[in-house]
Amino acid sequence: MEADMPLTLEQQHSLEQALRQRRGEVLAELRDETRAEDGSMALPTHRSEAGDEAATDAMDAVDMAQALRDASELQRIDLALQRMETGQYGICLDCGEDIGLARLRAEPSALRCTACQLRHEKTYAGD
Repeated sequence: MEADMPLTLEQQHSLEQALRQRRGEVLAELRDETRAEDGSMALPTHRSEAGDEAATDAMDAVDMAQALRDASELQRIDLALQRMETGQYGICLDCGEDIGLARLRAEPSALRCTACQLRHEKTYAGD
């Protein structure tokens, strides 16, 4: 298997643009998900909607899960951008090898190469 090469400046710039664009999209989604009708920040609730309590609770849980997912993605994007600033972007957190360009294009906020990510997922499955 051929070793992955370090990113060129052009590749890193392209990935940075993708991260910044996605960051803007996620921020917009979070704003939409956490804005109350009066403009204040709050998770929406479906309590005022007609229907049974179980369905209302389920819809509220889905909204909460979406907001948490987006907040987590925003955190990963910000970490990737910080790693770019420090020269650590594209380097596997676990083994120190370069993360492949194809992996970074698919997941620009990736912290690990494919092999280390698979190992990490097996180690922490179920957590």
